Amino acid sequence: METNGLVRCIAFSGSRATGVEYVRGRNRVSVTAGSGVIVTADAIGTPKLLILSGLEPATHLRSLGIDVIRDMQGSAKT
Repeated sequence: METNGLVRCIAFSGSRATGVEYVRGRNRVSVTAGSGVIVTADAIGTPKLLILSGLEPATHLRSLGIDVIRDMQGSAKT
């Protein structure tokens, strides 16, 4: 278990979550999950993490220069 890290994004293989990338101090760390990925954050952190991970309406992600993992049409309020 790691503590005091800031998750930057969820890692995917195709459309399946396989791990996370996080920052601890000045180091970027990638971790691959053994069986599943469970990520929780607060009311602001969760939507931000989903956007940074490529899970939002495709047009919104592309406008931010973020690769689209899954087009979640209708999930964001504009």
